[in-house]
Parts: sequence; C-alpha cells; structure tokens
Amino acid sequence: MPFFPDGTEADQHYTEDELAIMNRRFDELVQDIEPVNPDEGQTEETRNEEIQSLADDIRSEMDSADEEAKAFVEYLHSCESEDTYFDDINQESYKFYGFGAVFRDGRSEYAVLSADEIDDAFKAYARELADETIVHSMPEDARQYFDYEAYTSDVEAGDGWGIMSSYDGNYEEITINEKAYYIFRQN
Repeated sequence: MPFFPDGTEADQHYTEDELAIMNRRFDELVQDIEPVNPDEGQTEETRNEEIQSLADDIRSEMDSADEEAKAFVEYLHSCESEDTYFDDINQESYKFYGFGAVFRDGRSEYAVLSADEIDDAFKAYARELADETIVHSMPEDARQYFDYEAYTSDVEAGDGWGIMSSYDGNYEEITINEKAYYIFRQN
C-alpha cells in the first residue's frame, strides 16, 4: 500500500497519479520548513507537527480538487517554469468553447479538456475560426453552402488540436485516473 509523505498509510481512494502529485507537492513545500533550531524554541516535535499539518493540507487540497484541476496542477509541476505562480491559481467560471475548464496561474490562461470533450471543443473552435476568417466575408446568400465539417477536417489535418493554443500552437497531455486531459495555454 502506498504511503503519504508523512509516513501514514494512504486511503484506498487515492490513485497512484494522485499520490505522485501529492508527494511532489509535499517535497516542494517541506523544503520551506526550517530545520530544528533550539535557540528559537523549536523542537523536533514542533517541526514534526508542522510537517504533519502540511501533509494534512495537501490531502485536503487533493480531496477537494476535481480531475481537471488535478491535471492542470500536474501540468504546471511538469513545466517547472519560473513563470508559474502556484499561489495564484484560479478556475474561471466560463468554459473553453463550452467545454472543459479554464484556469489562470496569475499571468496566463489555460484550457483543460478531457479526452471525451476534445473533439467537440475542436469542432466549436473550428466553426468560430471559419466564421471569423472566411464566412463573414462571403456573400450572405453563399454562407449557407459553407461546409463546416470539411473545413474542420482540413484544419485538423493541417494544424491538429494545437491550433486551439493561441499562445504557441502546442498542447500537453496529462493522465489522471487513467483518463487523458489536454492542456492548451492561451496567452
């Protein structure tokens, strides 16, 4: 049975992926806990209490997070970028073309889509792209003949899903609980 960073046994409801996320987060945060300094009144017991509190906080965060949020946090950890602001992560109230979730990390915005949503989100994105770049300039009576399905297929064959990342045209795949999530940076 897997163990939490503080040595207590994990409940069965945590997956290996979740435990890995928790362990990485714990390792990052425990570095900020000062070593025992008897001159400042700290004992090994108070330091252990601080570590236990940290482990409890991480468990609580994991229990309250949904899978899209877990995928986003895992993505941020995998980036190890100086541009990431973990203290300022927020989930927006709107969705990406009606699907998934949108998160901000202080400066940048990211769309997180599950494998179940990616095709529908791509179709919605391609339709809006067609409307903004082609259809709006067509004569009104010709617009009804525009083939959105063919256009979507052409865009997917040419640019793939990466076109939904307005930042750099790339996306990352993260697996949580054996389910794929796709992260698209927007700015």
